[in-house]
Amino acid sequence: MAGEAVDRTLWNEIAEYAARWFPSSGLIFADVHAALAFAMAGNRVALHRIVENRQAPAADILLPIARGFDALARSKWAKVVEEIGPVLETHERVRGSRAQRDLPEYTVTCAHLRNGQRDEALQLISRRRPANGKGGYPLAGLHQG
Repeated sequence: MAGEAVDRTLWNEIAEYAARWFPSSGLIFADVHAALAFAMAGNRVALHRIVENRQAPAADILLPIARGFDALARSKWAKVVEEIGPVLETHERVRGSRAQRDLPEYTVTCAHLRNGQRDEALQLISRRRPANGKGGYPLAGLHQG
């Protein structure tokens, strides 16, 4: 999202780790991160398995986030927004640090940018993470002003 090319082998390593240690954890925090790794590594079988086995109290938001990450990996920008966009109002239920809460917002913002919707991207991220923008957002193609 920041414009850096990431070798797919790195995503594969992360996905292998997630598959080994968190194959179906039922912990929404771990499952969301595993879903991202599986999607970016192109491991749709593991991604499907983690979504089918969702058990956590916040599991209802795992499915759209996982589908959104899958869409991100396949450059389906409108689908990313369609899936993850509605979850932004309640995604704090995943828990974690600010960085984990930034991830869905940056994902949707990135999808807007890559879909040629710069104004929507800037409006969304400025509203959701105004303090983050003071030093600039870490998203390729998003510069204020």
